[in-house]
Amino acid sequence: MKNILMIVVDCARSEKTILDIPMGNEQTRRSAPLPFLEYLRTEGTTWTNYNSVSSTTTPNFASMLTGLLPVQHGIQEHSRFRLLDNVITLPQILAQHGYHTVAEMSGPLIPEAGLDRGFQHYRWRDKSEYLHKGFLEHLSTLLAQLPEPWFLCLHFWEAHQPYQGPKPFNSIEYGQTAYDRALSFIDHSLYYLLEVIDFRQTSVVYTSDHGERLTEDYFLNRKLGGDNHLILEMYNQFIRQNPGVFNFNKWFNTVKNEMGEADARIYAHNVLGHGFHLTEELVRIPLIIVDRDYSEAGKVNHELRGQTDLFATVLDLAGISEAEVDRQMSKSLFNENDRNMVYIEANGSGGKQYSSRCYLRGAKSKRWKFWRMEAEGLEYKVLWDLHNDPRETTNVIEMHPDIALEMDAFVDMNLTDRRSQSVDLETIEAEIIEERLRDLGYIE
Repeated sequence: MKNILMIVVDCARSEKTILDIPMGNEQTRRSAPLPFLEYLRTEGTTWTNYNSVSSTTTPNFASMLTGLLPVQHGIQEHSRFRLLDNVITLPQILAQHGYHTVAEMSGPLIPEAGLDRGFQHYRWRDKSEYLHKGFLEHLSTLLAQLPEPWFLCLHFWEAHQPYQGPKPFNSIEYGQTAYDRALSFIDHSLYYLLEVIDFRQTSVVYTSDHGERLTEDYFLNRKLGGDNHLILEMYNQFIRQNPGVFNFNKWFNTVKNEMGEADARIYAHNVLGHGFHLTEELVRIPLIIVDRDYSEAGKVNHELRGQTDLFATVLDLAGISEAEVDRQMSKSLFNENDRNMVYIEANGSGGKQYSSRCYLRGAKSKRWKFWRMEAEGLEYKVLWDLHNDPRETTNVIEMHPDIALEMDAFVDMNLTDRRSQSVDLETIEAEIIEERLRDLGYIE
């Protein structure tokens, strides 16, 4: 049995790691040296059209570990939801087949969300424990003690705001932006794994939970004739005119008055970062797999695939057949793909505590991306032609209504099994969750 190493770099987007999306520039393209990632690409297979389920960490991890969409596994946002009791997880299955299951998590992936299910060791580290502040040393000790065969899930937090780039990674040599330099810092740190892990006996999965939207993306939008940049300009002006504690309600009303309620709901909580939208920067993420039996050295796969497929893929790596376990809606990346669309979603307001909260529910094909806003009393739908407009500057829904209707129906089909298990806000457990997430800046 092979060991399985699953590396998840929080906020790593496809364009900054493995792909050059058309119509980019120096600021939006990859500028970071990533030698570890390039080594993996040389040794394994790279997927260039792999998409996250949402633009938020906790639902996406749950989808990777269960093969289910958020409405099915129960974690629909980064907080106040937890994994449904009857959902079987990937580490549970691996443990039943003799694997020692280990997770090193950070950010909002607190055990109270239920993502520790099936892990024999699940460690959530404080936000201050970055690679250069204790985690690399801890990882060194852990790797020396792991009994084989093991499944190890490593979550890296350094490319999440505030981006970490200690010396010498705080210089332009390691990337054009602080975000790029953080990716380079993580990558150079991961090179250490080559010295301590036998890659001949280990399958490696390198991926992300979701992408990241940067200031530079808005500048490019303006250059290409889009109007999305107006929200960033408004936000910067708002911050200058309202220093100190951020006034959420005032910001929401400012956007609503200037740009309408739909944009206000989307950008109520975030303008930069992630979790609020479904742009390509946020949902298109890297995936590289190195495995002696399944991957092909240097191969590039352009199939449209989704994050739920990682569940069945890891089972293949572990040698667990479909006859032994229900793979649910997950389809192995090593099998022929029969999908022409994947489901995507975002929570545009940042959490249930906001009365203006909404969901963006959508679908993506190789050419088209559709999403609709779900908010009481408000209807808003868009369709992007990703072939001719990869930077999503022009809504073409009125020109292609049939395509939008087909994708809208696909969204409905994926929402038929709506289940949730929100946390009772009166419980002690909920207070613990809120305290941790407030400390991380996820809720106010």
